[in-house]
Amino acid sequence: MTKNIKYGLILLSICAVSAFALAMTNSITAPVIQQYEFEQRQLALTAVSNGYAIGSEKPVEADPPHVTYTIDLTDNGQLVGYIVGLKSAGYGGQMTLVASYKVSGEMMVAQLLTHSETPLDLDQKPQTHPTWKNFKELEMKPLFQQIKPCLPMLRLKR
Repeated sequence: MTKNIKYGLILLSICAVSAFALAMTNSITAPVIQQYEFEQRQLALTAVSNGYAIGSEKPVEADPPHVTYTIDLTDNGQLVGYIVGLKSAGYGGQMTLVASYKVSGEMMVAQLLTHSETPLDLDQKPQTHPTWKNFKELEMKPLFQQIKPCLPMLRLKR
């Protein structure tokens, strides 16, 4: 019995030291990761804005639920398009994209922000994979026609 208690205490102390080490690692790396993700998001928004002025983010509660926010794109104060934040489920987990559309519904640019998919060709970014061009060549107007009526009437989260 005392042998079991001794082994239990040894395992408990190993677990406590491991938990403490993980907590310390997390407290050191979490702000760095958060800053990196913020910078990557800003770079993606700039890339999909096509040179237009980026407005403020408007979180949405809408159908379809995969539209998470919109951002107005303006040129000299005039609305010329939208950036739409999208979330979708992939095979490996959630995927987050941003896409920009002209007011006419023509897609300008789309960029994948995050994903949990299996790495394509060993750490190759999905945007550089040969199949990504198929996505860019899709006719997006039918999809945008479904989303567009929601844009002015979205219920903004307060």
